[in-house]
Amino acid sequence: MFKQCPRCLEEKEIPKYLKVCFKCAYPKHDRYFWKFAKVGDKVYLSGNTARGTALIPHAYGPHTVHDVVKRTLLSSSNGKTFPEAEDNLLCLKKENING
Repeated sequence: MFKQCPRCLEEKEIPKYLKVCFKCAYPKHDRYFWKFAKVGDKVYLSGNTARGTALIPHAYGPHTVHDVVKRTLLSSSNGKTFPEAEDNLLCLKKENING
């Protein structure tokens, strides 16, 4: 699960849908884990967007944490709740008060 990131050369988690670590893929965001989540927090989903044949890391959101136990988020675009069980969440660095 931990591999050497080709960009920063550190041993880190590299998800299957990324070619680099979270820190290199999303420099304006920090990782956000469900175990530290609070209702009302603004989060982003980590993913990719396609430009031609290249996949470019893209953070989707913001969304709002709706229920920590059920791991559901409230969409900012259509106001619907949806499940997101994976720990693939991000938060903006300036919104991460706890460091």
